[in-house]
Amino acid sequence: MDWQPFEVDPDTPEEGLPPVRSWYEGFAAMARGFGLDAYQVPSWVPNARRVTALAEYARDHGKLDALRERAMAAYWEAQRNLDGPDELGALAAEVGLDVKKALKACTSKKYLARVEEKRAEAQARGVRGVPAVDFGGDVWVVGAQPYENFWRAASWALEQAAKSKPSTRAASGRKASKKAARARPRE
Repeated sequence: MDWQPFEVDPDTPEEGLPPVRSWYEGFAAMARGFGLDAYQVPSWVPNARRVTALAEYARDHGKLDALRERAMAAYWEAQRNLDGPDELGALAAEVGLDVKKALKACTSKKYLARVEEKRAEAQARGVRGVPAVDFGGDVWVVGAQPYENFWRAASWALEQAAKSKPSTRAASGRKASKKAARARPRE
């Protein structure tokens, strides 16, 4: 799986926003249905641009998965605001990144441009929410969905992959019969 950044609402002000409680409460109920009892309705919705840039910096240094896991737990479970330099620096340190360089990356043109580029690519493909999982072709699962939707999409993708591979049994059978024919003594 290849995690790509996607800033759901690039218009979120720098200082963040209060959450839309009704939406998050519905999301919390769904999360509990998945056994995610630690999920909390966030007290604040930060502007995600800098933490997303930090994730891209972490990707370049082989730490994306660790940073993504820590950032998700920090935001959804511990209610940490992932926008300020103290929190971003703490995340960087937790996954073994150089804190000064990581904080610089959060506001660098290089990483902010990558965030914007990835967002534009995703929107061009019709992505409007997270997570958005591309199973190939036109099959996407977007947003917090029941497990069964992911299962159906993954099953379809596996079926398509199996159909597109040439039959190895037929190919290996032909090779074996040619070898067997060559190995027989001539009369």
